[in-house]
Amino acid sequence: MAVWEKAKKPLATALTWFVLISIGFALGKETALRRMAQDAGPAETLAVADGVMVYYLHGSFRCVTCAAIEKAAKDLMGREFAQERSRGRVAWQEVNFDEQPAMAKRYDVSASTVVVAKIRGGKEVEFRRLDEVWTLTDKPAELAAFIAGVIRGYLDEGAKP
Repeated sequence: MAVWEKAKKPLATALTWFVLISIGFALGKETALRRMAQDAGPAETLAVADGVMVYYLHGSFRCVTCAAIEKAAKDLMGREFAQERSRGRVAWQEVNFDEQPAMAKRYDVSASTVVVAKIRGGKEVEFRRLDEVWTLTDKPAELAAFIAGVIRGYLDEGAKP
């Protein structure tokens, strides 16, 4: 019985510290996620009547490769499709599929990826999930050419003769 009495106080102290650290970690994580969401700014809405929506879908946790895919796709949008974006023919939207389960289901997404959707008359008529981006992350020029090719393909299909 004496051993239990000696261990009771240190055990209670250790458990109290464990609970306090766990609460602090949870609060810190929530604060960081909220700050990231605020820093990201407002997402574009589906303002494309006839053109292409490019989505970067990601989960709450993002690995280094996920961040590289997003950066490459976002840079491409600014570099190659700035004119089409300003004309309302191409739009970019980043979506956390953990927070938007309907989008995850619609595009059958369970990992970060790029989805390119063809929009006609304000409605999505076709889409392509670009899972191949994962195998191209170490080949930036090929990655950019691949994504751009899918976007241009959908834009060309909608071009007026």
